[in-house]
Amino acid sequence: MPASRIRGLALVLAVAAGLSFAVPALAAASPAAALRTRVGLSATSGPPGAAIRVSGSGFAARETVDVSFAAADTTIGHTNRAGRFSGVLVKVPIGTVPGTYRIRAVGRRSGRRAGANFAVHTNWAQYGHGPARTGYDPDENVLSASAVPRLARAWRFGTGNYVFSSPAVVNGVVYLGSLSNAVYALNAATGTRRWVFRTGSSVGSSPAVVRGVVYVSDGSRLYALSAATGARRWTYPAGADPFSSPAVLNRTVYTVTRNGTVYALNAATGALRWRVRLRTEVDASLAVADGAVYVPGGLGELYALKAATGARLWHALLPGYAESSPAVAGGVVYLGTDHTDVGDLLAFNAVTGKGIWDIQNANGAVDATPAVANGVVYWTANGSVQATDAATATNLWSVNLTPSVMDSDPAVADGVVYFGAGDGNVYALNAATGGQLWDFSTGSPIQSSPAVADGRVYIGSDNDGEYAFALPGS
Repeated sequence: MPASRIRGLALVLAVAAGLSFAVPALAAASPAAALRTRVGLSATSGPPGAAIRVSGSGFAARETVDVSFAAADTTIGHTNRAGRFSGVLVKVPIGTVPGTYRIRAVGRRSGRRAGANFAVHTNWAQYGHGPARTGYDPDENVLSASAVPRLARAWRFGTGNYVFSSPAVVNGVVYLGSLSNAVYALNAATGTRRWVFRTGSSVGSSPAVVRGVVYVSDGSRLYALSAATGARRWTYPAGADPFSSPAVLNRTVYTVTRNGTVYALNAATGALRWRVRLRTEVDASLAVADGAVYVPGGLGELYALKAATGARLWHALLPGYAESSPAVAGGVVYLGTDHTDVGDLLAFNAVTGKGIWDIQNANGAVDATPAVANGVVYWTANGSVQATDAATATNLWSVNLTPSVMDSDPAVADGVVYFGAGDGNVYALNAATGGQLWDFSTGSPIQSSPAVADGRVYIGSDNDGEYAFALPGS
């Protein structure tokens, strides 16, 4: 007897007997078909070369899934009995220009597909690009030496007072401080204001933006603000001595006050991890690299402290006042000084503090923090710009542009050196030859240092404005 007639007879008999029971459906939907096909990413943004872990669900059971970045470089994943996969590694190709790209997953047998967006950014997240203060963006790939001559002003944002702060640029947003007692977040493409946070005094320090939090200081406090809204997360008081620009590494915020007190704070809560008082004044920002904190003493000293505890590792004497922040690269600390109408660019072993070389500069004090990129140190002094071989201290090239003071640190990206000068100009030089590629006059001296991110250059001026420069049509 057919199964349908058996079920029908059973139902008639059950009704006649006054019984009731559930009758199973003739056909159940496939569990996988009932699921929505999805893809998840371990991160939604990152630089060229970033590695992303991809997971997915809603695919057929035990099938091969092709996972690709922008329809290229396919990686294979395999689903389990539930139609899920995880841990598939996809890499953003080196040289990928900033923009939004699609990561796709396609089941070979079922044809089911899903995707998620990934934003490629070449961020400049802290003063000097990162806590080591090298002033080098290795990811920038739009503003090559051949493209830079076409740079033009994209926008100017008025802050109402001087901009000494160097901007941080993260995921399409520019963060900066101003002497107008404010911290601003601006749309990086248009310069429109996203939010403003009013501080108790002027903000000369440069923000650090890490894990969705902005760390910045005014004359008496260190603030942690939401990068998305500007809402205050926590505040740490410094008293009468202002903090320098903070450095953030390994979920710790490091900063120093003018009276020589070095702080290490929990980045999430602002709780004090350790504090050390040095017997010196400090007129520049510290650097953090390879487990050590490097502090420039204004009275002619350089300190290295253990990043975990603040214990002193070594102490070196300098031939003059420490004017610049340290830059740390390849196990070497580079620092500029001022003494007796001349300046020095110095190199120290980062582990032992032993001096490696000393270049005396007759043009005057080395006030700006040097940039270090690809084995070359780029530095400025009273109108001159120089490139020095980091290993041998050999001069590679030197350019005299203007007799004005140069407090703006150089920034290096994609074979180009950028800096501001006391004559009000922003300059771009070929990093290999020193040849001038481009300049722009703001009309006022520049003490802010440039940031290069996502194919744009950002810098502040003493004319109460923040500038952005970009290629036409970008």
